[in-house]
Formats: sequence, C-alpha cells, structure tokens
Amino acid sequence: MVFVFFGLVATVGTTFVISGSTPPHAWVAGTAVGALASAILVANNIRDIPTDRESGKLTLPARLGDRNARIFYAVLCGIAAVGIVVFAALTGWASLIALLSLGLLIDPLRRVLGGAAGPA
Repeated sequence: MVFVFFGLVATVGTTFVISGSTPPHAWVAGTAVGALASAILVANNIRDIPTDRESGKLTLPARLGDRNARIFYAVLCGIAAVGIVVFAALTGWASLIALLSLGLLIDPLRRVLGGAAGPA
C-alpha cells in the first residue's frame, strides 16, 4: 500500500491533475518514489522483527526474515536508482543530476546490509 499510494498514486495522480495525462515518465518517477518510501518502511520494520513475531504482527520483514528483508531493502534502493536513469532517458539527460542524491543512500545501505539493529 505504501508503494502504491505514496509512489504511484501521489506521483502519477499529481501529473494527471496538472497535465490531464499519465505519460510513461510519470509512472517511472512514481515507481522510484514508491520504492524509496517502501524502503524506509522496510528499514523501520527490520528492527521490529523479533517483537513483531512475538506479538503476531506479520509485517513483510517479519515474513521474509532478517537477511531477506535487508536484501529487499537494497533491491528497493536499487529500483529507485534505476528509476532515475530511466526517467532521464525518457525526459532528458539533465535529469541525471538526481543521481547525486543517491549518495545519501550509501550510509543507510551500509548500515542495513551490515546488520545494524535497533535505532541504528
């Protein structure tokens, strides 16, 4: 639901309201934004896997397990990075400047893939 509503609905919906159409680049942008929003939720839920399982909450990371949830987080970040390149190919290569923002993903990726637990 986070991917759909924070990514596709918000991005493609806004594009439709403004322009009256839903071009392919809007769907690509929505996919990238939705992937990042989902990655934030996954990172938050990874720290809660033990308590979620005890209480019976079956979040996606609780179902996937710690290792696979961390890999899923990295995949979501990768989808966002690929989305930037595809968006640039569809709209203009100047959009590649957004790749600079991917530097902000390095530390969180290092922490999550490195096994950080709790608030870290």
